[in-house]
Amino acid sequence: MRYQLSRRFSAVAFKWACFWDVKALKPGNVSLSSPGHNMTAKQFLLSSQLSANSLFNSNFSFGKKIEIAVGDSVKATGCNTNLGIILLCTPIIQALQKFKMYEKEIELKFFKEGKFRNLVQRVLADINLEETEAVFRAIKYAQPGGLGKSQKLDVSETPTQTLMVAMDFAKKRDFIAKQYVCGFEDIFKQPMLESVISNYEENGNKVPAFLKMNFSSFVQNLYMFWLASNEDTHICRKFGEKVSNSVMKEAQNLIGMENGLQNDVLKVKNGKLFTTDRKRLRDLDCFLKKRGINPGTTADLTVCTLFLIALQIPGLVNVRN
Repeated sequence: MRYQLSRRFSAVAFKWACFWDVKALKPGNVSLSSPGHNMTAKQFLLSSQLSANSLFNSNFSFGKKIEIAVGDSVKATGCNTNLGIILLCTPIIQALQKFKMYEKEIELKFFKEGKFRNLVQRVLADINLEETEAVFRAIKYAQPGGLGKSQKLDVSETPTQTLMVAMDFAKKRDFIAKQYVCGFEDIFKQPMLESVISNYEENGNKVPAFLKMNFSSFVQNLYMFWLASNEDTHICRKFGEKVSNSVMKEAQNLIGMENGLQNDVLKVKNGKLFTTDRKRLRDLDCFLKKRGINPGTTADLTVCTLFLIALQIPGLVNVRN
């Protein structure tokens, strides 16, 4: 099946992904049913609307997109709601624009065969020093939790090397920085992303019924799979490796992955998607929020994954259940 992406649809897909970020209950993270960390879902939704204005403006460079999007979000909400989301989604948006994806019909295999990921990598390779300065200003303005100081390539100082050098330096303590260095491999090859695309193809390029019935459960599972697969680096920077590892182990236990990642990450039975016990999820949510522990990186990865899924399964943006 061939289909055409447009600037308008891509912006809708981005805001749709941000909507689901707060629609689904995600332990430790802000949602419509569970505010936390002195933030509300309303602030996140406002940020997604404002940041989309600059992110999808083709007249702005990569760095300008990020700087204006972050600035608009922080000014409107008074806090850092979406720096990580912006850093992860901007290379994808820039690739759509820079390589004129809006002007041509594409096939699903363009994503599956890695061709689109190659375009994202080319965007990253082209980031110059001027754009790096803009990104540094955005990060400094947002003041993400646990940022700290660095003896090399500190964002509070004018950069002397490009963003990719800085991301390479930060990759061990920041999973988002790692994505810039590895060409977004962890996200493009995320098992749940690959599984849902396969289900879509097997269903004749139609949105599978189990997703239409309860997409919230899919988002919840996606978030929990990220949380169980990697130590959240936002937690690690603020509370240390021992705490981030403990949260990861608890997530593994909660979704039955303590003995290793299961192959079948989309568990569907009688047309319904497997979901973790809601009480246990709420208990973990309460436990983390009482201690100020926010798996922020995990939430950012979830949004970016949802954005990529929507670009490949356009019909999903109509799903609101």
